[in-house]
Amino acid sequence: LGSSREKLRVGLGILGCTAAVSALVVVGHTRTARFAPLTGAADALHLGAAGVWVGGLVGLFAYLRKHHRSDEIDPHDLALVQAEVITRFSRVASGAIVDVVVSGIGMGWTILGSLEALAITTYGRLLLIKIGLFVVVAALGAYNHFALVSQLELFTPDARVSRTQRLRTI
Repeated sequence: LGSSREKLRVGLGILGCTAAVSALVVVGHTRTARFAPLTGAADALHLGAAGVWVGGLVGLFAYLRKHHRSDEIDPHDLALVQAEVITRFSRVASGAIVDVVVSGIGMGWTILGSLEALAITTYGRLLLIKIGLFVVVAALGAYNHFALVSQLELFTPDARVSRTQRLRTI
């Protein structure tokens, strides 16, 4: 964020993302829920955190694909940079996942009102499917975070290179 022009672009991007998330909250199903303002805030947090996580994942894949090989950078140095990028993403993704879970629980409770509504309403059953898919994806993310990414910080540069190459293949 060196130049004022870059700061303006980032600020406008954040403003645009906030407006997009807020628009979904205003017209979404949370506006009819009990405690609509609280549910709307939880929905905005939920959508924003999911956007950060998914957008970050897409950005990470794009970065790793683009910088998979480079004639300008030594492969060893490239792997170290990639390890740092992966580690940073993992930290941000972990926070986003926590936000998604906490806000999702809050929204689910205010919209459904009871645990039995999970089984007897269409929304509840769809929510259970969504939770199941989320658990699978979160388990893969947890494996990457705890089994692979957390170890990147512990190893010597040479070991980071091999770990980064292994992580890219998963």
